Amino acid sequence: MNSTEALERTRAGIRRQHKTMATEQVYLHGLRHYIAALGQMPPFLSSEQKLERFLTDLALGKMSLPRRKIKRSMPSSMSGE
Repeated sequence: MNSTEALERTRAGIRRQHKTMATEQVYLHGLRHYIAALGQMPPFLSSEQKLERFLTDLALGKMSLPRRKIKRSMPSSMSGE
């Protein structure tokens, strides 16, 4: 399966579950980051070893997912005005 197909299948699964568009964007962003990391790993590693290395590096801070600022609006009744 190529990366485009993986992204499309993931998107279809998320939409079948009626998740929000923001959730879809976050999931696809994480998947793109994982796909990019796979390209930098030795090809002799098994899929399980690649996933373990990715998650370990992420947990140890060796790599990080870029953070996006999410603009949240607050109802005027809660803003203290």
